[in-house]
Amino acid sequence: MKHPLPDPGPTAVPPNTSMHDRGVHALEMLARDVVGMTLHSLNELEGPLTGPQFRLLLTLDTLGTVQSSRAAAAMGVAPSSVSRLAERLAASGHIERGSDTHHRSVVTLELSALGKAVVERVTGWRKQQLARMVGAVPADRQAGVVDALELLYTSVANADDDALADAMAWNRVAL
Repeated sequence: MKHPLPDPGPTAVPPNTSMHDRGVHALEMLARDVVGMTLHSLNELEGPLTGPQFRLLLTLDTLGTVQSSRAAAAMGVAPSSVSRLAERLAASGHIERGSDTHHRSVVTLELSALGKAVVERVTGWRKQQLARMVGAVPADRQAGVVDALELLYTSVANADDDALADAMAWNRVAL
């Protein structure tokens, strides 16, 4: 079933638009679709998990067992926010809380089997959708698209631009 999407082709921007501005426009259109797909993937969650709670699950999936303050720093939020999220997620069985063996007052967090299963289900669904997006590109052009995406990602990741690094840093762990 086809859905009416804005035409991202040449008619979407004036014909005399620079290649740079066309690239910005194309990325903006793609970002909207990928963000929409990411938000839609949260429908795979069972029960009353929120986006921020799932983000903590993704963070723990990436980092493993960590101090709650480290999870907060990775997410770019206050430690008290992670404490509240962790309390709810521990009560629902998605994470396990512990303490550091050297410092009993330090709280550690890790995914439970249930939390891992939720992360795998949602990220699996996302990967299927991303694979469908790549598959929608004509086969003879896929290599060029993949090369361009890899170049864009590595260029952004290695850019000597503090403002860009700050804008992107929150997403290095989880979304």
